Amino acid sequence: MKSILLKIGAVVMAAMLSAGLLAACGSDNDQAAQTTADYMHDFQTSGDVSVSTGKTHTFLSANVTDTVIITGSHVKNDSPVLTAAKNLRTYINSFTDITLETNGDFLLEGQDPSAATEILIGETSREESALVAKTLRINDYAIQVVNNKLVVPGGCEEKTVEAVNKLIELYFSAKRADLVLECGYRYQYRHDYNLSDLTLNGKSVLDYTIVYGSGYEGAATYLQVALEEAIGYPMTVSKASSSGEAAAKEILIGVSDRATSVTADAGAYKVGMDGDKLVFAGDANTVILGVRAFVDRYVAGGSDVSRVESSLSLTGTPSYDSSLKLLDLNVTLSGYGENAVVNRYPRLYQLIRQQAPDLLCLQEVSCTSWLTCINEGIGDTPALTETYGFVGTGRNGEAPDRYEAFLEGAFNPILYNKTKYKLVDSGTFWLSETPDTASIGWDGRTFSICTWARLCEISSGKEFVVMNTQLDTFGRSAAGYGASLICDRAAQFGLPVIFAGDFGTGSSGKPYKNVVADSFVDALSIADSVISSGATQNGYGSSNVTAATAHVFVSRGLCAVGSYQLLTDLVDGGYVSSHWAILTEIKY
Repeated sequence: MKSILLKIGAVVMAAMLSAGLLAACGSDNDQAAQTTADYMHDFQTSGDVSVSTGKTHTFLSANVTDTVIITGSHVKNDSPVLTAAKNLRTYINSFTDITLETNGDFLLEGQDPSAATEILIGETSREESALVAKTLRINDYAIQVVNNKLVVPGGCEEKTVEAVNKLIELYFSAKRADLVLECGYRYQYRHDYNLSDLTLNGKSVLDYTIVYGSGYEGAATYLQVALEEAIGYPMTVSKASSSGEAAAKEILIGVSDRATSVTADAGAYKVGMDGDKLVFAGDANTVILGVRAFVDRYVAGGSDVSRVESSLSLTGTPSYDSSLKLLDLNVTLSGYGENAVVNRYPRLYQLIRQQAPDLLCLQEVSCTSWLTCINEGIGDTPALTETYGFVGTGRNGEAPDRYEAFLEGAFNPILYNKTKYKLVDSGTFWLSETPDTASIGWDGRTFSICTWARLCEISSGKEFVVMNTQLDTFGRSAAGYGASLICDRAAQFGLPVIFAGDFGTGSSGKPYKNVVADSFVDALSIADSVISSGATQNGYGSSNVTAATAHVFVSRGLCAVGSYQLLTDLVDGGYVSSHWAILTEIKY
């Protein structure tokens, strides 16, 4: 059986030009060489690393160009996995002066993949990839020699990229140029998981399917993510269907068409076992609380095996003992004369002084005039950042905006009162099929982003998340898909989430409908007091839009709304923006 050897010789460049990277195992050359194991002790990781080594061989080949770097054909051009594979190719070239091909895992007619010498990156169609991948949990990765393949997979895309970077660190560092990679070699990174398993009446949770009812997708996503992170294996999740058959073992979240003995009182939640079923009962406003209580007790605790017995009974009702004021406003990127940014920024500052919001969600903050005013002030008007912390990233990353050049670099920042809140974490993702890289999604024409911040109230220690966006309004589907992506990300936090932004459409639009069909509720619809409401665009006095196109949403069941107010007064006789600001009091 063929295997693979990797040799980067500590020799002169002329020798390196002829050095082989991959070749067949089974050579009779048993000369002494420094083994892989001798090097491993130098490398520290935060997980458990294990190495198995075979017989040491040294092999030089003039056929190094026969080696091909393979990624799955499903990998997209802007995928981080493909970028990592190309980076690996660059490093190999720097040591050997030979550029290897990088191909997908498709096969030509009659081609036998077992005969090819390949470096397999991530999930591919090759048997060797599947063999190594099945030993990995979600946050693990490995580097292993199998047959005549060097296999480099991770349990997820992010970990595959880490595996490629580790391969480069180990084998393409100038300080380790004499390293020999042996037959049977395996480098394993194991993440530290909270649980080895979770049992429900003695049965592994991995045998269960999470089934959720309409409007409960956010709660199901949170449970799924929590279990996968704690145990490291993927969970099966599906939406309940009246025409679909029940799975043998189910975790039911807000499912109404399954007969169960676990029921909740109005305005409350209950979690319990019904035979082999784990049931989360309650309405759309309370079930998420039951999911959080279950995760806190059984999943996040960190024991070898967590056991749920048939006597399980968790009950409770919502309680909100903290509150905040949020101001949401599209400040309008630019303007002329009286409506120029330099004239409107002092009005914005005065409006904020009058209303004293704890949080600001702003859209269309230009990377030039608006950002300068917010960070530095203008004339006698101070910078907002004297009072507020600032979180945000330009919407186009490093790439130019293809169609709407005037929007290039615009921010959707979140500002928070620095005396009341501490920033725990923050980030930006793009509303596209590749959300972690600057990209335009689906049929959109502009870069659209969502900025988020995880904040901690200093006085109480309570945490919550704020998300801020402006959706693409040019494509037919981009805005709807983008709104759904935000809901998916929000559900993973498992915390109260406040989501504000400029949707460009009213409550009849697909983006709005996607949000309220998930785990969010419109703040306007549940406010204890609505002081004023209506169209959120003014067009500096000339708008004919009659619907609210900006919206504030809160997590269903994790937040309540005290008041909602559309601020339609001029400030110093002028407009702050071509949009009106929304001021909401939110309890969490």
